[in-house]
Amino acid sequence: MSSLLLVIDLQNAFINEHTEKLPDRIKVIIDNNKYDYVAFTRFINFEDSIFVKKIKLERLYIENRISLI
Repeated sequence: MSSLLLVIDLQNAFINEHTEKLPDRIKVIIDNNKYDYVAFTRFINFEDSIFVKKIKLERLYIENRISLI
């Protein structure tokens, strides 16, 4: 059976003092070659999305904030 490492929303906008070590930790896991496949997802917000309208999540439609780490 194949194995998959799924990295969800590891974007600049989500990196803070609590998550700043995640990129390096995930790199170590990837470099260990324990997974057959590695996939990354990225949330892309839009100015008229429900996330902006309801919770004012405006920072995730600026390109440098949504780029993957």
